[in-house]
Amino acid sequence: VRHHVLKRAQWPSEELGSPINQQQMGLTALGFSSLLINGMRSLGVAISEDEARSHQLLWRYGELVNP
Repeated sequence: VRHHVLKRAQWPSEELGSPINQQQMGLTALGFSSLLINGMRSLGVAISEDEARSHQLLWRYGELVNP
């Protein structure tokens, strides 16, 4: 995807820089959702399943709204 975006003359590279690839964006979302919850639990923080699902849902929609 990044290759095709950069091929288009309309991409404002000077203003926005190089677009990130989908793998990096997916790993960022994973890091702030599942991995964060697991890490906090390993430190002894009590997080319910409902709280964990809510947190993951928040990051899922946050990625869609803020590309």
